[in-house]
Amino acid sequence: MAAISYTACQGCLVKTNRKHLKRCAQCQSVWYCSPARGKVGRNTKKACGKTTFVLPSPRAVAPDEFIGCPVAIPGFVRTPALWRQIWYLSESDSRYSDYHFDSPTKPGHTTSLRISHPPGARPIFLVARRRAMASGSLSAIFKMLESLELEEDSGIRTWTHARYRREFEMEYNIKIMPEIIREAKGKFSPPTATELQEEEFLRWRWASVAHLGDPTLSCTL
Repeated sequence: MAAISYTACQGCLVKTNRKHLKRCAQCQSVWYCSPARGKVGRNTKKACGKTTFVLPSPRAVAPDEFIGCPVAIPGFVRTPALWRQIWYLSESDSRYSDYHFDSPTKPGHTTSLRISHPPGARPIFLVARRRAMASGSLSAIFKMLESLELEEDSGIRTWTHARYRREFEMEYNIKIMPEIIREAKGKFSPPTATELQEEEFLRWRWASVAHLGDPTLSCTL
């Protein structure tokens, strides 16, 4: 299962085994299913052969990956919900987003967010996100949850704890119970120098596309 490569049709957004999709012969980066080919063809003509930014990653990334998304460790199988999260984060309009949550009012749409409080919380969240996506680490999942709930309790966001927990339960196929929280709490080890260095790639990505996004955004983590 871990060896199967999944992505989503860029037209209908349905996630499936990549062997069932076709790829644009010119740009080699747009995947589509046959029914969506016409729609995707019109959209990709605007981008084929153009490079809006250079991914400063030490390795090439697949169409459904992004800088900050690790390779899953052997034995860890990502759920369809987690693959969908990865796909959302790989989109060009997610360059400044840290996570996406399903919209409660618009089915099929998401709300993106950025971690901004307290100072220094963002790199911790990004490292935790990488660890969770690589292995399903409970300590990493709850470090992300802790960051999100802290922002909510600080008045930055008017969501609910249940909304965050429901999404993580679907993505990581867990049931958030008091005993699981106790098991994971306090076990998140500080980011290593290597992990923090890898986050530099995200800074470079922001800097390379700053003119396409919000000019008031800082490229610092």
